[in-house]
Amino acid sequence: MRKRNVVIMLCLLLVLTACSSGKTEVPQAVTSTPGTSSPEVKAEPTKAYILTKVEAGTELPGDKEVGDFIKSETNVEPVMIKPPAGTYDEKLNIMLASDDPLDAFIVGDWTVFQKKGMIQPLNDLLKITPELVNNYTKEEWDAVTDKKTGNIYAIPFASTPLGNAPRIRKDWLDALGLQVPTTLDELDQVLEAFKKTDKFGNNVIPLATHLSFSQLDRAFAGLFTKHGDGNWIDTDGSVKPAVMDPDYKDFIAKMAEWYSKGYIWKEAFSQEYTVINDLVSQNRVGVLASWISVGLTGIETLMQSDPKAQYVFLDKFDGPAGSAYSLRLPERQGIAISVKSKHAEAVMKFFDWSVSSKKNRNVIDFGLENKHWKWIDEEKGIIEKIQGAEKQYSAMYSLVQGALSLGSSDDTISGKLWTDFYNFVSNPALDLKKPADYGVNYDEVSITGAVPAAGDIDKFRDKWLVKFITGQEPLSKWDGFIRDLGKMGLDKMIAERTKQYNEQ
Repeated sequence: MRKRNVVIMLCLLLVLTACSSGKTEVPQAVTSTPGTSSPEVKAEPTKAYILTKVEAGTELPGDKEVGDFIKSETNVEPVMIKPPAGTYDEKLNIMLASDDPLDAFIVGDWTVFQKKGMIQPLNDLLKITPELVNNYTKEEWDAVTDKKTGNIYAIPFASTPLGNAPRIRKDWLDALGLQVPTTLDELDQVLEAFKKTDKFGNNVIPLATHLSFSQLDRAFAGLFTKHGDGNWIDTDGSVKPAVMDPDYKDFIAKMAEWYSKGYIWKEAFSQEYTVINDLVSQNRVGVLASWISVGLTGIETLMQSDPKAQYVFLDKFDGPAGSAYSLRLPERQGIAISVKSKHAEAVMKFFDWSVSSKKNRNVIDFGLENKHWKWIDEEKGIIEKIQGAEKQYSAMYSLVQGALSLGSSDDTISGKLWTDFYNFVSNPALDLKKPADYGVNYDEVSITGAVPAAGDIDKFRDKWLVKFITGQEPLSKWDGFIRDLGKMGLDKMIAERTKQYNEQ
């Protein structure tokens, strides 16, 4: 994804707790002499020390200007601590063990730090940050919440709820007199039409995906399974992965049918994602079943030579089990506040200001208005980056990510493509399936630790799924394949996951 281009968010709002209607202000210092009155004197800005993953030595001339602007707006001076390249974890450990001032830092998994008592709950602090609260989704807050205590331990990273929705050539559909498909049966007809037509050349690929099987899985498994590509609860109460869902086999059978008919690119499961860009730019791909950023460069190149070329998402896409779309669960990463923080309120005030308006969001992402960027359409969040601005501001203050409605993109082909994506995923009408164990925070270390060969299970699974789809192995071997997964250690992982599920 393009760095700092746009904010990755949903538009669903969350009311975490009773929030104050105004922003907390840094206390004002007042001086006076007997018998006289004098105007209030603004207190000195409070420094907030933040360890960032932005590498040392990346400073640009405009960074100080942006910092000064933030300071004038919030009376908080964010001090961004940049570690040398590749030393973030080392730097963090040193700071946590020393007396160095540290208020906030990035965590890959908040539970690791919470168990060690290194971070503090944010519930009370979030009462003074209404913008911060409302600019994340319930799912994102759930991912950083201890379900046993209700304590929130991090400001979540923005999460794309749906990143693998199929994209289809709308201009090709128009040329063939077809509508954008909304059901599996309609997509079948479209793929067959793309395969048979000679209007778009002789090398048309009806549907392209790539080596990572999860791309195909996330795009279409939900057509056949109740919980999409997420976990489900068996009749015995055990928590099992999607591949063991009885209906998942129907999904694989359908993909095998598509492959045998020539709908799926024959080299899909032997090629890396980078090749997709070439195929798209060559005007060969009818449907993209991949992560959003895969093929984006190819679409941009294609549209430069053919402005009428257009890929669109399927706003509604249903199959035998309903919606195809599965909720992509947020990670447990985010920004945590150290237990030894002396300026927790100040750093939270800066974060809250960052997501309180589109302009503020743009300031931390792109720099100062009318110097580094300017509005083209504020309502739609479209900007123009002023020439040379990328060499003036390093986006060092862009840490907290707010809601999609605050994100901006530039007036380029790439910017418009990203805008289309964020408009699509922000659609409240999207039917996103959740796993049956949604909301449970698993200790994945314990789960994988129970099985020495845990890392090989996914590889074995994907290898056999590809064999089934490409016809190298018949589906009559499906039951044996599932048993083999269990023998490799999946049964032990299921037992540990089920144990944790029942505990929570």
